[in-house]
Amino acid sequence: MPEVPSIAVLRRWIALRFRTLRQLAGYATQAEAAAKLGVPPNRLNHIESGRNLPSDRLAGQAMALYDAEDQLPDLLASLALARSKTRTRSTAEDPTQFDLYIGLEQGARTIDTFDGFTIHGLLQHKDYARAVLWGNPSPVELSSRVRVRMERQAILRSSDPTHIWSVLPSNVLHTPVGDEDVMRAQMGHLLDLTELPNVTLQILPRSASLLASMHTPYAILRFGMEDDPGVVYVETWRNCVFYEDPAALADYTTLTDRLRNSAASPADSRSLIEAVWKGRS
Repeated sequence: MPEVPSIAVLRRWIALRFRTLRQLAGYATQAEAAAKLGVPPNRLNHIESGRNLPSDRLAGQAMALYDAEDQLPDLLASLALARSKTRTRSTAEDPTQFDLYIGLEQGARTIDTFDGFTIHGLLQHKDYARAVLWGNPSPVELSSRVRVRMERQAILRSSDPTHIWSVLPSNVLHTPVGDEDVMRAQMGHLLDLTELPNVTLQILPRSASLLASMHTPYAILRFGMEDDPGVVYVETWRNCVFYEDPAALADYTTLTDRLRNSAASPADSRSLIEAVWKGRS
């Protein structure tokens, strides 16, 4: 069983185990394996996609069919944990897709992000986060959402921290969010984060503003698990979308490389942030 803090990632690991072991056992399609197990093909599809968890009985039957009975104890332990309530808290107003993203985020080994409008939530100062989230009708709900956002950031300073590489257009550093005190605190917070070995920030210059304007915010999450290439999370003006297919992952990886190559180096980016911070001091 993988040692991960996120139930969402654990469910993902279970799905991948089922798919990988089926393929290693020589069952090229889900329909072939489902026929042997005596279940509808869509049931196996839901398990391998992470939509549903298998019963303990079906897990035992599958491991026997796949000649992987030695993996059954770990699998059953994983299933028991995966059926429990996620440890990641969220507010009632967060969309379901974002709840899932938060769960995946907590188990990611690396996160590559591009944010064209605001600073990524993992990199936000609490006052900046409050200003970004302002507009909720209830002060209690606002405080709760800010608290959740701050708690998410613990993955950057844990004993085994997540690595984040974020690209930001230069206009994000100058776009007012809250008052001058908020922006000054945010710039100082970014400078503090650049001191961490697991945080890399790059700033896109104004000359690359067209490139920046062409893309919505996204994050590529990778989990450091065998056979798991990762997932792309994209925020649009209407909803949130997850991509797991190899073609989408390849496209977003290529885009990330293009954005990084067009951005200032991490050292020069720190200097740009520092200049903005001093200009607000």
